[in-house]
Order: sequence, then structure tokens, then C-alpha cells
Amino acid sequence: MSEDHPERTPKAWAAECLTLLQQIDPSYRRNRDVSGRFIEFVRPDPTGLLVSQNFIRIRSVYYLCYALCFSTLRTGWLYHPLFAGSRFDHNGTIWQQFEKDVGVCRGDAGYPAGLWSFGEWRSNSMALLARGFALNDEHLFPVYRRTLAAGKGRLIALFDAAHRLIPSLDPQVPVLEQAARLGVDPAALESFPLRAAKLDAFTIARGGHCYVGGGPSSNTIDLDTIPPEVIALHFADTFRLNSSRLAEILAIAEAL
Repeated sequence: MSEDHPERTPKAWAAECLTLLQQIDPSYRRNRDVSGRFIEFVRPDPTGLLVSQNFIRIRSVYYLCYALCFSTLRTGWLYHPLFAGSRFDHNGTIWQQFEKDVGVCRGDAGYPAGLWSFGEWRSNSMALLARGFALNDEHLFPVYRRTLAAGKGRLIALFDAAHRLIPSLDPQVPVLEQAARLGVDPAALESFPLRAAKLDAFTIARGGHCYVGGGPSSNTIDLDTIPPEVIALHFADTFRLNSSRLAEILAIAEAL
């Protein structure tokens, strides 16, 4: 809320954004599973995925992200395998997504004019967002959708492992202590490279080497060498939250 414009509340922001999005696609709706500083709008894709245009609000600034989701429940992980793109990440907004995932930066040929990434609610914000929302659907959606389809074998293997292993976990016992019983090497599950990697469905679908931070660009982990069972248990908390939908999530991956 602005002192000069007390009507510019987060509730009003969400209502204005939903109106704009439904002009682009009438199936956009508010995701009521998130609240507070998190604002998300989703629409269904024929595959069963949900397309997400989402904000995290920090003080008076709104940060916009875009994702394709197998589930839109909030988890404790900023990155996890049930979405491709970015959700509620003020360090991973639209501009960063175009640079990192599409491979174009401002000033490059093919960089679309009118992207909206973050800002306060100003007099022209909604006009800019109307353009920005449409560009996200036009440019980011096909990149994520093609990549998920091309790498769906990796996702199917992961979701199949989660479907098999997660119901066998004892919620009263730490996952690491149960790894050996489930045929997973505890050392692999606890390894720093796996814990440092920012793994979402987009990264997993691409496979190969993934940067794990901590210095030079050579600090990578080869995702194709990590058994899907290890990644499934690494994200056990996320898969547990979606335990009733694991068969459906697997079916969505198979339909990509």
C-alpha cells in the first residue's frame, strides 16, 4: 500500500492482475493454496501441467516469475522437481529467466520489448504488465514445454521412483536413516553437490552438467550419473506433500 495511493493494496493488485490475465486466457485463476506475500495465477495446459504467473511481494515491490507446474502446493524448497521455471524467487524473475533459460539478454536480437520483471505499483504498472504477461506466455511457455517433452524420460524415471519410494518412508524417521533400507546410498543422498544444485523440472529434463555454485563455472554435477531414487529421496518432503497425486504427476510426465 502506498501512502499516496491507499487503494493500491496487495488484494487490489491481485484483482487487477487477474483481470489482465483473463483477457489473455480466460482459464487463468487465482491459486488459493498460497497467500500472504505470495500471489499466483494458474491456467491448465492440455497435458495436465499448470501454467503459473506468480509474484513474491517484498515490502512494496512485486517480483514476477513464470513456471510450468506439476503441482502448485507451496513447499519448503525454493527449487524442486515439480515445476520448471521460477516461483516466488526475487532473484529469479522474468529478466533472469530470459537470460538463463531462453539465452537472450537485453539488447540481444530476439529479446522482446516490454518484459516486466519487478517494481512497485506505479501509474503505468498495469499497462506494462498486460504486455509482460502476454510475452511470458508467448516466449517462456514454449521453451519450458519443449524442454520438458524432450527430457520427459528423466522426469518419468524420477516420478516413478518417488511413486515407489515415498509411500515406504516412515515420517517419524529422518530420510537419511532410511536410505540404505530403500536401496539408496546415504553418502550420495548427503553429498554437497546434490544439496547445492538448484534442481527444478527444467534442469532435470535437460540433464547433463548442472552448476552447483561455490566458485568457478567448472563446479558442476552430472545429473545423468545420479540415480533417480537419490533425487526422489532428496526431495522427499516435497513429494510427501503431493503423496496423493504422485500417480497423477507420473501420468502428466508420460503425456508430455
